[in-house]
Amino acid sequence: QIQALHRVREAWVKHRTATANQIRGLLAEFGRILSPGLRHLRHLRREVALWQEQSRGTLGILNGLVDELLQYLSELEDRISK
Repeated sequence: QIQALHRVREAWVKHRTATANQIRGLLAEFGRILSPGLRHLRHLRREVALWQEQSRGTLGILNGLVDELLQYLSELEDRISK
């Protein structure tokens, strides 16, 4: 059971990394370059919020997608911390 727990947690960690990288990639396509690495997740959230504020009128669907990715990232962080 402990091994199963570790395997599932490891998968969640990989999903968290992939999701953060996906957010960075999407923003990079629109000219916003963010620092890599998980140590910068707070920075990632601040930068995304700033970018959304500055680009509010031009984001359209992308704004909702990024919000959903940030929500998923938060859910993964909660699971990992438990």
